[in-house]
Amino acid sequence: MRKFILAITILCALLLFGGPALAYTINSGATDVGLEDTVYAHTTLANSSAAGELEWVQGLLGNTYNVTYTAAPTNWTIVDGETTMYALPLDGSPEYYFIKIGDVEGADTHYLYTNLVDFSYAVVDYLEWGTDANIGKVSHIGESGGESNYPIPEPATMLLLGMGLIGMAGIGRRKFFKK
Repeated sequence: MRKFILAITILCALLLFGGPALAYTINSGATDVGLEDTVYAHTTLANSSAAGELEWVQGLLGNTYNVTYTAAPTNWTIVDGETTMYALPLDGSPEYYFIKIGDVEGADTHYLYTNLVDFSYAVVDYLEWGTDANIGKVSHIGESGGESNYPIPEPATMLLLGMGLIGMAGIGRRKFFKK
């Protein structure tokens, strides 16, 4: 039992030293923009119209997804400490968004991203688009998926819950074997 109590004490002490999850910031640390969003899919569309882009998005995500457009965004902000990673405030809080780029040799024209952590920002590294890409090549952005209200589990909370369940199991086991 002493080893169990010691283990619980050590785990609780470790929780005190746990810091926030790593995330990127802009404006000298003033704004947390979450993590770099991941590319879900990319392609070069023969029909780069709004109808063609919607068909592509719905073909990947399902017919319930619509697209809201932001034309030629100019308010990209470089992520603190990075040289090729930029953040852009989004109009909504979409689950997904796509970026249409133009005139990058050997690169696709459309990149669909899964929005991670902070749904109000798009965080991208333009090197994913090709060697001669840059943020100025973005033609427009389409947001898809509406508001994202998925809970993001916090490791410390899950660890605390787990320790409580283990403690309850230990107390129950001890009472069971005393009888």
